[in-house]
Amino acid sequence: AQTLEVQENLRKSRDGCYPTEIHVLRIGDVAVCTNQFELFTEYGLRMVARSDALMTCVVQLAGPAYYLPTAEAISGGGYSAIPETCPVGPTGGQMLVDETVKRITKLFNDLEVSLPDEGQLIDGKPVGEGWLNLLESWDAWKGETEHWKITKDGILRGESRGGDYHFAWTKREDYRNFELHAVVKMTGPGANSGVGVRLQPKSAQEAPGYQFDMGLNYWGCLWEEGGVGMVHRFPQHHAENIVQHGGWNHWYILTRGHHLQGWLNGVKTIDVVHKDGPTEGAIGFELCHGGRHTILEVKALTIREH
Repeated sequence: AQTLEVQENLRKSRDGCYPTEIHVLRIGDVAVCTNQFELFTEYGLRMVARSDALMTCVVQLAGPAYYLPTAEAISGGGYSAIPETCPVGPTGGQMLVDETVKRITKLFNDLEVSLPDEGQLIDGKPVGEGWLNLLESWDAWKGETEHWKITKDGILRGESRGGDYHFAWTKREDYRNFELHAVVKMTGPGANSGVGVRLQPKSAQEAPGYQFDMGLNYWGCLWEEGGVGMVHRFPQHHAENIVQHGGWNHWYILTRGHHLQGWLNGVKTIDVVHKDGPTEGAIGFELCHGGRHTILEVKALTIREH
């Protein structure tokens, strides 16, 4: 959490404010006030006006602690220094501050790294037994060879300069419940692609199914091609903080029935139950249509079925 500017620095400033406790916080794009009083005073309005937060929330503290006192705040005077106003001492106050900030941060922070142990890659390899490498040979794949190939280094590479869609997918088309690792790099002006699961291809230009999306304004989202379109949108201002543009990015995908989860570089961006979508299909990738130049490289693609 990052504090906003806190009242004034001197006890008797020109506008008569006191240097008191910190009870307005900035967490990501959210300004949090621990007392609704702050929003309805000249001081409170100034605090909100100085913030470029997209949202302002009020958190009403339980019990008598209407302000969160700390040793620093009490030494500065103000309401926190008055026992009748806040009978919580500085030690307990600091604990309240720390726990409040921790819980509010967890509530609003979409960038928490929560990758489970089984979703880790150790030296580029998945953890545990039962994993199958899907990039051993192009013989296990379908797609237009003028756009797709598996190199001698075992990297799936696709390139398109726009026009139609160009899909590549596994010849096996009945994957249902599984874990999937995909380590991908995407470059090119306007590049757009996605890790396709439960694809039901009709041709190299049409493959309905889910896409764990990649591209400007789409990173971290879940898209259903040939279906409802956007199933779940991940905030793109958060995606910008976790995506390695022009570098390698790691998708860990977990499917169980209609429950779909996805972690992008360790951050869970997708956790939805979508009952109207497909329950089985192929694994694959898309080179998007339109005026885009997409170069996609996949250096790891491993699956473990359940």
